[in-house]
Amino acid sequence: MDDNEAIRVYRRVGHFEKGKWVLEETLKIYLDEFPESPREWDNVSRMVCFHGDYNLGDKHDYKSNDFSGWDELKEILIEDEGAHLIYPLSLYDHSGITIFIGEPNDSWDSGRVGFVYVTKKMIEKVWGAVTPETEALAEKCLRAEVKEYDQYIQGNVYGYVIEDADGEEIDSCWGYYGNDIIDVIVEEVGFTEKDGAVEIYSRW
Repeated sequence: MDDNEAIRVYRRVGHFEKGKWVLEETLKIYLDEFPESPREWDNVSRMVCFHGDYNLGDKHDYKSNDFSGWDELKEILIEDEGAHLIYPLSLYDHSGITIFIGEPNDSWDSGRVGFVYVTKKMIEKVWGAVTPETEALAEKCLRAEVKEYDQYIQGNVYGYVIEDADGEEIDSCWGYYGNDIIDVIVEEVGFTEKDGAVEIYSRW
């Protein structure tokens, strides 16, 4: 990959570690240009969304003229799909997009796009009997899945390449979601300060 595309670069110079010489290596972190949508995974929640410009959420067969408003769609999802925990989804669209649980908070740049929900069957499948405790676990999971999907549509997905002293790739991995994951990558692959590595470039 083009070095100019890296958003962070770390270098770990050659050194002795536990009596063994460890060669110089460079860690380069990039934006993942071809990330997989989290909605392609096995999720606890389901997202039913409508938008004129973006293909959001999960695949579904509903049409916008199937219902007269959001309240009617909510009832349809409860009756036909068995939605048990169900929350509105909104989209903020201004120099990029972000999806969130709740009502629109900006009359100009945000609007409702659908619902995210979990069924009783899914709660029973994953956690057992439906109780306040398992409902709380399901809601926590649902919110985490919305957050992860939001990172995907914002483009906050990363990968890394490790190169040897000659610039040859010796390891790589992709599909890390979220801006806070960069420090996790650095620690995971052993390029922190305590590992003898230094940051030599950062785009931000």
